[in-house]
Amino acid sequence: MTHNPEAKETVIVVHGTWAAPMASQGCWYALREGTFATQLNAALEKHGHPARCWAHCAETREIFAWAGENNWLTRTTATEHLTKYVSKLRDGGWKCHVIAHSHGGNIVLEALPYLLQGEGGKDHQKADGSFVFLGTPFVDTISPFSQLQEQRRKRFALASWVLSFAIAALFVFLMIIGTKGSDSNWLGMLIIGGPLLLTPLVLLLRRRRAKSWSGLISDISNGKRVGPRILVMNSDHDEARQALHHLRVTENPLAPSTGLLRHVWTTLRALLAQRKALSRIRGIVSFADASFMTQLLVCAFYITGVLGWGSVIVEQEYGQTIFRTVGLDLTEDAFKTAAGWMIVGWMFVFSIGAAVTRGAMLSALASPFRWVWNGLAVMASIPSEVATYFVRRRMWSVLQRLALGLMAYPYPLPQVDRVPSVLPKAFFTYEDLPPSTVERVLAQRNEGIGSRFGTVSNLLAKTTITSADLSSLLEEVERDLTLVHAAYYVDDECINRIARWIAGKA
Repeated sequence: MTHNPEAKETVIVVHGTWAAPMASQGCWYALREGTFATQLNAALEKHGHPARCWAHCAETREIFAWAGENNWLTRTTATEHLTKYVSKLRDGGWKCHVIAHSHGGNIVLEALPYLLQGEGGKDHQKADGSFVFLGTPFVDTISPFSQLQEQRRKRFALASWVLSFAIAALFVFLMIIGTKGSDSNWLGMLIIGGPLLLTPLVLLLRRRRAKSWSGLISDISNGKRVGPRILVMNSDHDEARQALHHLRVTENPLAPSTGLLRHVWTTLRALLAQRKALSRIRGIVSFADASFMTQLLVCAFYITGVLGWGSVIVEQEYGQTIFRTVGLDLTEDAFKTAAGWMIVGWMFVFSIGAAVTRGAMLSALASPFRWVWNGLAVMASIPSEVATYFVRRRMWSVLQRLALGLMAYPYPLPQVDRVPSVLPKAFFTYEDLPPSTVERVLAQRNEGIGSRFGTVSNLLAKTTITSADLSSLLEEVERDLTLVHAAYYVDDECINRIARWIAGKA
């Protein structure tokens, strides 16, 4: 069956993150030989369905594309663009089928209420096509905003009703006491105040016209409209979706396991132990590690130094007191003689110890000063350790938000699901990728990685790598469908399943 241009059925492919078309790169969803789009067109023709990928596009630049940034605000902006894009096509008589890959599925899911009801309140129900989600890590970012808007709408509606009835009551009261039976006054009051009485009716009509996820689901559940045909395909082997899922559910591996005070105390002890270990590596001998002879020499050095130099430095009365502490009650002359011999002994101990211990005594002599220095250094690290404690507690959530593209998201992180949790299960069909598809893709991927390994090795072997080299490598990887996130969904069996779904042969 050849394509009928008058059928006006088109297939729109919404790409995922980092897959926006570039001038220097092709894209797996573009309409060119050997891509997903041409293979899907062949499958649709095989099943006798008139829809074709990008059938509405006269030029390649007319295909739908978004920035592809890993950012929820960018995806929300793309939702608005997709809504206008599809609405314009439907106004032109096109029936649109939408295939969304990866985070493109979150864009389509967020746009779904508007795609089904039409922009500006128009009902495009007869033009609704099929929806297919491929490998989408469903992240519900819009529900908190919708709930907040619904709460505000209810509060505003209640306040408006109260105000409207108050104005109406005041209007009636003024008419009763101010007309005095004059028909002209009655007519004037009706002309001036009559529009105020229409406020409750306008609020009621606006409430009925308001649409949201809850309203759409309610209409489908009550049989007021036919639900969309939605197929969700996923796989446990889809590394991108699985990585985001595990990143979201994994507990913080960086968080300290104790409270702040215990963490700081434990860290300070560890820092002291580290500084001691570094001293040993540098060959510094502490008093505790010194030999017994070295320890005796160090003690003798400090005792003779204190008795000798301490007695000389301080006044005689206090100097004699120093000797009395060791049991020597000396006269003035004996004190001077003893102080002199102590200084001589101090010098003797120093020279003998330095020669005999080969520097170990000098290192051990500095132990008290090192203790003081290490203690001060460790105490100075307390502010940074407290800051590190809180950074470790928060860092994982920051990494999660970066990976999920949810920086600046004002609500708690949503879960990453394989199915759209915002929709009841009766509204969509979920299917795992066939095992045969997964096996073929994994085999092709292993072969593709092997064929690219030499290219990567040659690139890394260069002394200098330019941006042009990296761009060339990325372009080569992008064009190889066995290596990108879309690899699982460009398999012939998967494409055939998508074609059957669009053709209504589910």
